[in-house]
Amino acid sequence: MDSAATNRVEQLHRSGEGAPLPAYSIHMDAIRALAAFVVVAGHARLLFFGDHGQRAVYKLRSLSGATTSAQIPGMGHQAVIVFFILSGFLVGNSAWRMIREGRWRWRTYLIQRVTRLGIVLLPALILGFGLDYAGTHYLASSHNIYTAPAGQSMVTTSVGQDLNLKVLAGNALFLQTIYVPVLGTNSALWSLANEYWYYLAFPALLVAIVGSRSILGRLINLGVGVCILVVVGPKIAMLFPIWILGFGVSVTPLLIPHHYRRVAMAAAAVQFIGTNALARIHAFPSLVADALPGVSFALFLYVILHYREPLRWGVYTKLARGFAGFSYTLYAVHLPFVTFMTGLIINPWGPWHKDIRHLLAAGFLVSVAYVYAWLLYLLFERNTASCRRYLSRSLAGGDTPRPAVYPKQVADQA
Repeated sequence: MDSAATNRVEQLHRSGEGAPLPAYSIHMDAIRALAAFVVVAGHARLLFFGDHGQRAVYKLRSLSGATTSAQIPGMGHQAVIVFFILSGFLVGNSAWRMIREGRWRWRTYLIQRVTRLGIVLLPALILGFGLDYAGTHYLASSHNIYTAPAGQSMVTTSVGQDLNLKVLAGNALFLQTIYVPVLGTNSALWSLANEYWYYLAFPALLVAIVGSRSILGRLINLGVGVCILVVVGPKIAMLFPIWILGFGVSVTPLLIPHHYRRVAMAAAAVQFIGTNALARIHAFPSLVADALPGVSFALFLYVILHYREPLRWGVYTKLARGFAGFSYTLYAVHLPFVTFMTGLIINPWGPWHKDIRHLLAAGFLVSVAYVYAWLLYLLFERNTASCRRYLSRSLAGGDTPRPAVYPKQVADQA
């Protein structure tokens, strides 16, 4: 990012929340909000309407006239890949700037990262544990959702066994999918383990390459980064390059001329939609199926970053900012809550028919989940910056981070 653009963004950041923000930051907010909705809507669909094996079967007709069947998965996993790219963009760039400017301190960085994840994760675990406990003990009648009935895949038969202090503590330490399962019905928490260990592995490797003046320091950080990737296992390690793609976008020079920007945006949007459609209908190996949407979105994000003019307040700005603001809370808390509502309302469980009445009911219940997440956001996530400043003063000797290069409304959600 060139110095003039950086100075302009920092001026916008210092001028307050009411100031116009660069257009790319609003577009990133809109993407984050939409990705969170895709995850929530996908889980709600599976809980309310069943999964039919988690994939819908479509008849595809080739140019020769032959008809074949294809199984098309939901888009929730692809939305998580988008989150990984955005996380690498923000968190990776933050670590890079600290190292490049000689401000790197592991203690300061860890305070930033742990407060960002923990202030939402801990309440999500406790509330999710309570909802799952109530569901498995008081709603688990014959064929209730908590008995893992056939026709759905969101609740497994082991949900009751996974509700214990060991699993809760493991999830609080970001060890889910590594040493313990995800807690109860909150299968969405798998990605937080990825995020946390990427947060640690990336700066360790970066310091080993460019951030340490001593050979010993480079070797120690290299060893830490490699050990993390080995310990977390191949499933987490294989998605690490996708996360790094986001960082790569953040340091790539913006080279698209202004008069080609609209054409580039249209082309980037078309390729992103087409690539995701292809990844859904084609039986690629899992690594390829993750890499294709990741590379595609990284290209899309690169084009979006060229929109640097201030974007004044309007309906689009307010909706993007508002819904992106609590997207992390929504992601972390929605699933046990929607599962509990399913146990209360659909008892015994059976897939709803996809008629107007049930579609409206599903929309209403998703809206209730949004309100639930927003209230929890007001209690916890909204106070992330205050918690971070308090811990920085208390534990880091007043070594508080500088203002982010990116606007506060984007950087605070890294």
